[in-house]
Amino acid sequence: MEYTITGLFDKSLAYLEVAIISSETKDSDMYHTSEYSNVTAHLLHHATELFLKFAICASTKELPKNEHKISELYKRYKELYPEEKFKIQVPFTGEIEYIGFTQEEIAQHEKDYPMSIELQLRYPVGKKVKTIAR
Repeated sequence: MEYTITGLFDKSLAYLEVAIISSETKDSDMYHTSEYSNVTAHLLHHATELFLKFAICASTKELPKNEHKISELYKRYKELYPEEKFKIQVPFTGEIEYIGFTQEEIAQHEKDYPMSIELQLRYPVGKKVKTIAR
């Protein structure tokens, strides 16, 4: 699959716009569910990933191969754009903040969801449960 520099930028803007719309859709029955917020966060995550790939590609004329971690892409971005005018705040670059959780709740969450934040946002993951026959 071939990507163009402008295609990366346009797609990152599309994901960002849909994430913003999603975050403002308070009339949806799903709005207050973790699934809804995970999908919204995934859209924002992907918008960020594509923007960083756009910026890297614009500078190097090469697409970062098989890299989806925002923290790694952001490191490369900062190497290529060290000037103050290119300094940006990027989400998804640090550790997960468990605001309002006890240490026991954090330990249980990490046990139940051992995969990366990228996978947690992208897929319906968690503890294995029995399949319900229809």
